Amino acid sequence: MNARVAIGAVVVVLAVVIFFATREKPVDPEVAIRAALEASAKAASEKNLDGTIEILSEKFKGPNGIDRSGAKRIIFMQLRQGDWSRVFFARTEVQLSEDATKANVTTHAVLARGSAIEKLEDVLPTSATVYRFEFQFEREGKTYRIISGEYRPAQLLDLK
Repeated sequence: MNARVAIGAVVVVLAVVIFFATREKPVDPEVAIRAALEASAKAASEKNLDGTIEILSEKFKGPNGIDRSGAKRIIFMQLRQGDWSRVFFARTEVQLSEDATKANVTTHAVLARGSAIEKLEDVLPTSATVYRFEFQFEREGKTYRIISGEYRPAQLLDLK
């Protein structure tokens, strides 16, 4: 085999390897939705408003017709006035539409008070505020965002 052919073969093999190594892998929609919720909870725990609301679509409509701007104001007040130190989502159920462009999600947000709370099991019922959320997610490009949602108070014991 001459050197040019060998070098050409190596270049082709490298090009194929690079192509497959760098192309985007399809993301499982449920994994993407759960990751978005976790990122929002982490941002809320850090009192990061922009990170907390990144999950909300520009099309968001909440209870009583509240839009994304209204939700942002409410979340801003919660972040500033909230006495909680950590946010968790628990008992999250994701039901995808047949074409995986939409999802109905039921989850519980646990706003835990106190220091040294690293996991949900560390939270005492008397040191948390819990809400049950029902969200509708929609795929927007490569991400999933909340387009509508409702919530109601819940109890930590509901999660056991």
